[in-house]
Parts: sequence; structure tokens; C-alpha cells
Amino acid sequence: EVENAVKDEKRKEAAAYFDEYAASKGIDFLEFDRTGIKVQLSSTMKSLKTAASNFVDRVVEELALIDTQEHKEEVLVEYKKSLNVANAITLVTRRHEAVEAERKRIEAARIARQQRKVAALTVEKVVAEEAIIAPPKVNGPDQELPSVDNEPEEKMYSTTFTVRGTLEALKA
Repeated sequence: EVENAVKDEKRKEAAAYFDEYAASKGIDFLEFDRTGIKVQLSSTMKSLKTAASNFVDRVVEELALIDTQEHKEEVLVEYKKSLNVANAITLVTRRHEAVEAERKRIEAARIARQQRKVAALTVEKVVAEEAIIAPPKVNGPDQELPSVDNEPEEKMYSTTFTVRGTLEALKA
């Protein structure tokens, strides 16, 4: 009991120093329990205060690093969860890469859909033009069969006539 009471007293004093030092640096989200500082019976107040101030100073440096990042607000949110600046930056960077990749995929899908629509309209237009140009279908034995090539065959007529005149007049 006595040992636990001494440890609790040291912990309370170290936590009070930690809270005061963090407040002096403008940091309001840190808690002493998240520092990982072990309060032992043999721990001196000087070593506990040094560990607390080192922790707060490291956080101040990491916050300065976060302030230089492109998506600093998101990185700060992630940092407050884990107190690990490298993980926070990596997580936010990967998230933004994933969002950008998804945006590109959606844009590519939209362009592909648009290209398919254009192709379908082109095919419909060509089919409609071919229906106009195509020869009529054979309905009975009296009709001629359509020609094999794509151009419709013209019906042939024959006529004869006689012309009388001089050679010069005929040439003219």
C-alpha cells in the first residue's frame, strides 16, 4: 500500500507537470496516460519531468512537421489518434492516392460509356442508311432477284431508230 501510494503521488505530480508543460506549448489533446512514461518506485521526479518534457517537445516538433504537409488537417486528425506522425502522413497520403485512383477509374468508365453510346448511334445511323439504300426484298416469283454486289442493278432497255442525212449533218 505504501509503495502504491508513493507511486500514485509521483504519477499525480508528473501528470500535473506534463499537463502544465503541454498547455504552455499550446497542446490541448495530450494525456499523460498516452505518453508511455512508466512511474516506478525508483523513478525520480527529475527523470519523470524530463521524460514528460521530452515527450511534449517531440510532439511539438511533429506538429511543426504536420503543418508543412499538403493535407495537414487530415494528418493532424490521424496523428491525434495514434501520436505517430509517420503513420498519420502515410495513411492520409494513401487515402488521397486511393481517392484519386477511384476518381480516375470513374472518369474512365464514364468516357467508355460515352464512347459506347457514340458507337451505338453510329451503328444505328449506318443501319438506317443501309435500309434506305438496300434493294427491296423478293416477295414472289415474278420479281427479279437482287444483284449480289452492293449496287442495285439498273434495268436495261433496247431501242432502234433510223436517221437519214449527209455525213456532215449526222456528225453535227
